[in-house]
Amino acid sequence: MPCGVSRSAEDHGSGFTAPHISTYDRAGERLHTYAHVQKKRLQQIRQAQSAVDAARLFHPHISELARSPCLTRAPLYAASKKTASTSSEAAGASPSPFAAAQMSPAHWDSFLSRSAAHERHRSARLRELKLQTAEDAVRECTFRPRVGRLPEEAVDQADAPSPRVLDQLGNDAVAQQWMRDLEIFNREMELLKEELTSLRQVGQTRHTE
Repeated sequence: MPCGVSRSAEDHGSGFTAPHISTYDRAGERLHTYAHVQKKRLQQIRQAQSAVDAARLFHPHISELARSPCLTRAPLYAASKKTASTSSEAAGASPSPFAAAQMSPAHWDSFLSRSAAHERHRSARLRELKLQTAEDAVRECTFRPRVGRLPEEAVDQADAPSPRVLDQLGNDAVAQQWMRDLEIFNREMELLKEELTSLRQVGQTRHTE
């Protein structure tokens, strides 16, 4: 026999022994029901808070759409249901323009247009930074052509060969070395100019689009 359940006296009319539910079992049943109700209430609170938080991410006119009685649905679903209900009404009982604007998802167009404008501004800023970086690289190579080919420990010291190196090398060797350095520098400059031109063309093409 289960704990807390006792049998009452037999029903002499039917010969059936009815179980008697004790106060302990009734309290446990009430506690289980209370816990279930509290769980459902917390779920509804979380759903309502999620709907409000999602509405804050969008246009102020759209925020009212998320505060609908149907909290288990998305804001766009609520907007579509409201739009469908208004379209089924009579033509003479059309709502006011302000109410129709709030119930219709047409304000999503302004949100998407603002997002597209922000993305275009960000892309233009990135193109400007790329062009500025390329121009700075060309300017650096123009005024300090030997920095990129010197060892790291000698970058801050040598802009030209020291007098001791010039004494050890002959005039012809020094001239040939300078000619080779000049050819390397010219090739690097041509590559940088081509890259800068291509970046400008890409930037102009995207700007026109």
